[in-house]
Amino acid sequence: MNTVALTGTFNTSDTGPSRVLEGLSGALADTGLEVHAFTHGDRENHSNPDVHITRFGKTPQSVLCFLSYFRWIRRRVRELDPDVLHPLEEYPFEADIRTVQWTSDSYERWKLCRDDFRGYGYFVGDIALNVANKIGASQTDTVVASSPETERQ
Repeated sequence: MNTVALTGTFNTSDTGPSRVLEGLSGALADTGLEVHAFTHGDRENHSNPDVHITRFGKTPQSVLCFLSYFRWIRRRVRELDPDVLHPLEEYPFEADIRTVQWTSDSYERWKLCRDDFRGYGYFVGDIALNVANKIGASQTDTVVASSPETERQ
């Protein structure tokens, strides 16, 4: 194995998903692997110069934008043809290994959203992306989960 592709959020803020992408990609690059990160967010450079960052742009703000982002990742991954593809967040397609965050059923999503309710459109979009994420996770043999509702941990 020589080439690893990661996907996920990459922002200048110190959010959990950005920290995970930076830490894992940097550690993999330190082992001598060629690491490519296909990201969205506002950050363009990695602290490890051996990590290749390709940005989609700012974080998508709608289901249609997220679907465009996922298709963009799939095209880039096909062009790169890495030995391992590891999405760190939502991804509705098959991968080699998945880190699944925030996957749960609709009721669990409602409980998570109700304290920060942004409208029914946001809630429906959240459910649609969650279903897409579950589809991708079910197509992947190795799943690392951080959600208590995810069965295959």
